[in-house]
Amino acid sequence: MAAINQNRVPGGKLSRGTLTVALDVVDAAWQPEGIDDPVVRVLALAEPGKAPQVPGPLLRAPVGTTVQLTLRNRSDSAVMLSGFRQALEAAKDTVHLAAGATRELTFRLDSVGTFAYWGVLKGLTDFRQRDWLDSQLTGALFASEGMAAV
Repeated sequence: MAAINQNRVPGGKLSRGTLTVALDVVDAAWQPEGIDDPVVRVLALAEPGKAPQVPGPLLRAPVGTTVQLTLRNRSDSAVMLSGFRQALEAAKDTVHLAAGATRELTFRLDSVGTFAYWGVLKGLTDFRQRDWLDSQLTGALFASEGMAAV
């Protein structure tokens, strides 16, 4: 069952200027309107060994942090993910993950702000095209100012 993410606890581990995080695309059960609602199947994001979260894990670190991100597709559906690398133009910031595939990204948080990362099923190109199955492949990346990367 996918847990409701209140975005109070950041995902991954921040140490010595590097945020190391792994996100898995997984099949999950979800009750969009709470415990009295019917259970539906969705794809969701989870840190390894933790429950899937809706929205996905919050990625939070100071500007200047290097992010080492491992993406794993543990579902049986190919997906495309985007929104992690703010320095790239949107058309180039895509990661295609076949069912069962793993990809590693390394990038630097270079601008202050709160940004959305998101995914869609293979063949779609925009988060507005999502339907039930991929509708919950979304999370937030928060890059703060004023503190050094620890």
